[in-house]
Amino acid sequence: MKRAGEDRNKHLLRIAARLFRTKGYAATSVRDIARALRLESSSLYHYIDSKEELLYRICVQSLDELMEKVEPIVFSPLPPLEKLQRFIETHVDAILEDRDRHAVMLFELRSLSPRRRKAIVQLRDRYEQLVLRMVEEGQQAGLLRQDLSARYLKLALLNLLNWSIFWYRPHGPLDSSAVGGLLGEVFLHGVLHTGVPHNALAAAR
Repeated sequence: MKRAGEDRNKHLLRIAARLFRTKGYAATSVRDIARALRLESSSLYHYIDSKEELLYRICVQSLDELMEKVEPIVFSPLPPLEKLQRFIETHVDAILEDRDRHAVMLFELRSLSPRRRKAIVQLRDRYEQLVLRMVEEGQQAGLLRQDLSARYLKLALLNLLNWSIFWYRPHGPLDSSAVGGLLGEVFLHGVLHTGVPHNALAAAR
């Protein structure tokens, strides 16, 4: 019975995340969610207290999953650049596996009440601290540029990775593994051809 309840909750969150992403949280009604689940609206309240509870649970689920997958990499004995590459591939694979859930966490958490939004922001900050730690390790090892703020490098990296949710196509030419490899190459090695002299960019300005 417990497994049936868990499966039902997962299905409920999956449907809600899909609707929140495609229609927007504000434009999605409890009736929309119940209809997608083939339930009466009154029946849906056996499983949730409110629509906001669904959004909150989706956000928690998103960040908990990322934390669970990334923490072992962060605290592993891997060399800094390999650690960053593993992180990039893992993060991208996770967000592309369930784009609805992670997109909703990124763009709809502002719709939460202040108390719940604060709790999600704290979870997100914990995750970002893990990313910052890896960037700082790379800088301390002399492998990443030290003239750039670790905080802004962290933000640039997460921005690069998270936007793949919106342009990735499951049946396109790149699978999630290839996307992770591409973005890792772009962040860690750049896109200038190796034969381009360092002063060429400055001369082009």
